[in-house]
Amino acid sequence: MLAAPIPEDDIERVATLHALKILDTIPEERFDRITRIVKTVFNVPIALVSLVDANRQWFKSCIGLDVSETPRDISFCGHAIMGSDVFYIPDATKDPRFSDNPIVTGPPFVIFYAGQPLTAKNGKKLGTLCIIDSKPRILSETELQTIRDMGVFAENELNILTLSQALIIQRESEERIREVMDNIKEGIFLLNSNFEIGIKYSKVLESLLNNENLAKQNLFKILEGKISEKSKESLNDYLDLMFQISMDEEMLSELNPLHEIEFQVNSEKYFLNFNFSRVINDSKIEHLVCTVQDITKQTLLSREIKEAEQNAAESLQKLFGIIHVDPNLLKEFIDSTKEELFKVNQVLQNTEQNQLENSIEKLFRAVHSIKGDASLLDIKLFADKAHVFETEISHLRGKAGINGKDLIPFSINLNELETMLMEVENIIQKLLKFQESFGEDKLNSSKLLLKAIKEQIKNLTSNSNISLVLDSKSFDMSNMNYKIQKNLKDILIQLVRNSIAHGIEETDHREKLNKPKIATIKLSSFISNGFYELEYFEDGSGLKLEKIKQKAISLGLYLREEIEKMEIEKIYELIFISGLSTSDKIDMMSGRGVGMDIIKERILELGGNIRINSKENQFISFQIKLPI
Repeated sequence: MLAAPIPEDDIERVATLHALKILDTIPEERFDRITRIVKTVFNVPIALVSLVDANRQWFKSCIGLDVSETPRDISFCGHAIMGSDVFYIPDATKDPRFSDNPIVTGPPFVIFYAGQPLTAKNGKKLGTLCIIDSKPRILSETELQTIRDMGVFAENELNILTLSQALIIQRESEERIREVMDNIKEGIFLLNSNFEIGIKYSKVLESLLNNENLAKQNLFKILEGKISEKSKESLNDYLDLMFQISMDEEMLSELNPLHEIEFQVNSEKYFLNFNFSRVINDSKIEHLVCTVQDITKQTLLSREIKEAEQNAAESLQKLFGIIHVDPNLLKEFIDSTKEELFKVNQVLQNTEQNQLENSIEKLFRAVHSIKGDASLLDIKLFADKAHVFETEISHLRGKAGINGKDLIPFSINLNELETMLMEVENIIQKLLKFQESFGEDKLNSSKLLLKAIKEQIKNLTSNSNISLVLDSKSFDMSNMNYKIQKNLKDILIQLVRNSIAHGIEETDHREKLNKPKIATIKLSSFISNGFYELEYFEDGSGLKLEKIKQKAISLGLYLREEIEKMEIEKIYELIFISGLSTSDKIDMMSGRGVGMDIIKERILELGGNIRINSKENQFISFQIKLPI
């Protein structure tokens, strides 16, 4: 349905109609006589003298209809007053403008319509003399002339005024327009095709646009410096399209760049909503009617609500992200993460130029450890946040010309992680109290870690064609001290992630190699000669020596002739070099070239050592010795 259009002079037109003081008056024979005649002459069920008000059409004379008014937007008369001649619709059901109009599809079933516009002395269209039928009709030229002539009689009755009355009407009309324009709460103005504001506009528009004497000013000149250049360019394109009659107005409304626009006036910021609609006359777009509203309160409230909803969603995500993990293991995660965040804080406070490269590497390693711990426990929100932090740090690794200022933005990331950790810690404390209230036995550290590793394997392989089991029958770290337990946990996290990212083949590939479909990671531990000894064995693809060599050469670590002379054990040890990764992509599991170097660093800090044994396409094992 095409809603009844709004004439360019509608404010003045409505003011003229109100000045006649005829709206909502009792029926008068002088008008009823005319409608009776046209009903009889044209043999139609309905004849009206209809006056089009601001939001309604009101019937001064109504023959054949039991209502006194109907909404303007669904009225046929609202269309008729856009022209000067008879507005004639032979069959509304076949006219796309009216076929789905509720007064066509429902009572009074307006199928045929013909309406002659009625004009005031000042040229403003007030309404129509119209005839209506519930079946299609074709009018001859003689019949069209008859309704024109009868329209003159109705028009004369509307305009029987003395000269003094006419002057009063004009004055009252102008005063009413001024009153409306001065007191209306939103900005209203007309815009021509040169993007100039019309002579009459609402008073509030000046304060909304922070500009006086807007008449005939160019809209873009007024908006200069108040909205972004990009928004101005988009507005220019949008208004160009709005003045093209071939472009659908409803479709274009979705492209309006000023639907919610931030306005900047000096140091003050506020939000405005601009709406544009066409004024069409004789199939030509004469102007755009523009309304402007201050929507600052609504916009800020909407953003606050959205932020609150997001915070609530994140809180729920945090809760559901940790509730599946044993609280004691979570407590270990909190303690470990606090240590790493303390390291991050220390690094960010030390921004001496000669220490920057080393600081960035320490920062990277600390965040990488946090991500690994969070991934082990499948605390996704925390792992994702750490991954973003890690990505931003990686952009500085190896970059020339960095200075202390480059580290300043990381303080924000640190604050976000610390805040998130506090929230997680609060939840954990509640879970621990809940657990204690039921008298549950605490699981030993080995069982907790193995449970978490199994969950990690399940999560990391869930969307892949990898089948993997953990054999831990010979593993026990309950007799190890806390420091070794903590570091061993980080080491195993990284080894498992590396196995899934680099070592374990997909099931179909393992079949081609005549290997069991299900891969195995085997953990074993024992005490010997004053050392804890741990073996990590994985029956995957093993180390690919040629790929490791090529990566070391491409990083400029060695020349080809140097690396070819190395013993195989020395080549194995190249995987502990920071930045050396054989992964082809960077994701949550691998690709940074960090991880194995952290493992070796942790082991050396504990006074231990690590050895590698590998056979390509068969297995890899790590033997770790740590002093008791």
